Amino acid sequence: MSILRWLPWAVLGLLAGRADAHGLQFLLAKVTPTNDGRVLMEISADFTANPLIADVKAAEVVIANILTIHSQGESRLVGNLQGIRFARTRDIDPTCPVQIPPAPGGAPHELLTGYLEESVTGPNLELGIPRGNPHDVILWTMPVGGTGAAQKKYAMIAGDTITLPMPPPRMNGWKVGVISSSIVLILAGIFFAWRRCLRKR
Repeated sequence: MSILRWLPWAVLGLLAGRADAHGLQFLLAKVTPTNDGRVLMEISADFTANPLIADVKAAEVVIANILTIHSQGESRLVGNLQGIRFARTRDIDPTCPVQIPPAPGGAPHELLTGYLEESVTGPNLELGIPRGNPHDVILWTMPVGGTGAAQKKYAMIAGDTITLPMPPPRMNGWKVGVISSSIVLILAGIFFAWRRCLRKR
């Protein structure tokens, strides 16, 4: 196997070791695609155990500037179009595929999580971290609907980009019914027209 394949996880091991000594010094990002061309994101930052984040307000700024989305030929920060909803918690997301060590001194993690969604036009979603951004990210993807275990996981640093496949859109039940009924009517019309032609002979 190529050594490049294992390089991101070597970085992840270093990040985990750094977290064990100094707290949660990277952000956590969960990405969940839907069947209707959207992707749901949850981005969490520890604002007490990360020396690069002073307080809750600083965590909001960090979360709002950590990931870019490439769409329709241009890149922009995620959440710019529809905004980000913030909430505080002490619980690490149970679907996180990386074991998160306790905060220094045994205190609970104090997390701020940003909830947002993006519309994706196309078969793929491209996410990145802006160059020069001092924060690292552990990102993982979930199955459609968000239930089950993480599917893919990434250790990302400034300048990294990843491309995630989007699920094909699922047609609504009423659309399937309309199309099926239309096909039946068309076939019935062809059949009766053929019968009339036979009777005229």
